[in-house]
Amino acid sequence: MKKLIHKAKNLSWTILDQGMVSGVNFAVGILIARFLGVKEFGIFSLLLMAILFVQSIQKAVIITPMMSVGPKIKESERNLYYQVLTTQQLAFSFISSLLLYLGMILSDLFFPQWEIIDYAFYVSLTLFLSQNQDFFRRVFFVNGKVIHAFFNDLISYGGRLIILVAVFMTSEPALIHVFLIMCFTLFLSGILGYFMLFKPSLNYLYNIKIIKRHWRLSRYLIGSALLQWTSGNYFIIVAGILFGPVSVGILRAAGNIIGITNVILQGLENIIPQSASRQFVELGLQGLKSYLSKVFIYGVIVISFIALILGTFAETILVLLYGNDLSGYGFVLIWYAANSVLAFSAIPLFIGLRTFENTKPLFISYCATSIFSIFSAKFLLESFGINGVLFGLLANTTIILSIAFISFRRECKIIEKKEQSMGS
Repeated sequence: MKKLIHKAKNLSWTILDQGMVSGVNFAVGILIARFLGVKEFGIFSLLLMAILFVQSIQKAVIITPMMSVGPKIKESERNLYYQVLTTQQLAFSFISSLLLYLGMILSDLFFPQWEIIDYAFYVSLTLFLSQNQDFFRRVFFVNGKVIHAFFNDLISYGGRLIILVAVFMTSEPALIHVFLIMCFTLFLSGILGYFMLFKPSLNYLYNIKIIKRHWRLSRYLIGSALLQWTSGNYFIIVAGILFGPVSVGILRAAGNIIGITNVILQGLENIIPQSASRQFVELGLQGLKSYLSKVFIYGVIVISFIALILGTFAETILVLLYGNDLSGYGFVLIWYAANSVLAFSAIPLFIGLRTFENTKPLFISYCATSIFSIFSAKFLLESFGINGVLFGLLANTTIILSIAFISFRRECKIIEKKEQSMGS
């Protein structure tokens, strides 16, 4: 009974935390679009995509393996495990931030119309701080310190929103101020996380051991992260090239609203992987399948309800939140709402595959969607405009879900045969 109460409390704090994070991201998007305009919001979205791209690689290399491997580490090794991960995280964040800075400088030569070169330093600094803050919050989660994670996020995200509102209401802000404020609150929460958690360790042999173990998981996840960015964002990047930052602003404004489903999606990502691993270890394949089935059923019900509300009142919601600049674009939100249900449906399947330490299907699915995106994006956008973007995103999600379902079923059959042969 005590275990169940503890799990319920952790889940409640996790959902509260993700609700706060998603709520702040949602509010920040509205503030930027309202006060700075749809074009500036489009530029902000392009810059944020660069940050999220690098963070997706960080997630593949460090976060996802940690969430699956961490709970399996022996108690005697646990402190050292997280110490070497902290070392790897700090090194990765420094190198990746430097590369992003250089990449933004070079990108201005090819896409000067995006007007992003003035933001290169601030975006790179935001990336460095954001990566480390996210790492610390995930370490809190995987070690069951969900309340610590919540208050760490409260400083970073809650503080960000409070300061942004004050600046927007009392002065004439520019987009650069948004990144400065983000850096300030990320720094505060990151420093607190650093001093409350595991300090870096330069233990060479153990670093190599963990790198090798994580590599078995991350080797496909890294490729998947790169390809996911291509498949998920390629249509939006092409829209920015063909139609300018305003089109990106419109798409991201609708995506920002559907982002409220991240309360569920990210909340599950913080708890379900390690819970799934424990279910598999303790109860075997049937226990894992039963657990993931419940996650799927309850999640789809909630996501579908949210999608139905957003789709029904799409036009009204867009105009109410962003003003008349978004009038006539309710159809964009309807597409995103439908896509969110399909996107969620794949999550329990991939969590199951990660529990089996098999991430190859995710890599394959992003290979397929990247190929589809590269070869279809220009045609779809030139033929159907923004509708082409939305159809492409929905098609990609359908491909990913199909591969996830087929791969999970195949993996389960393999494990069942092994269990039967061992039993006999």
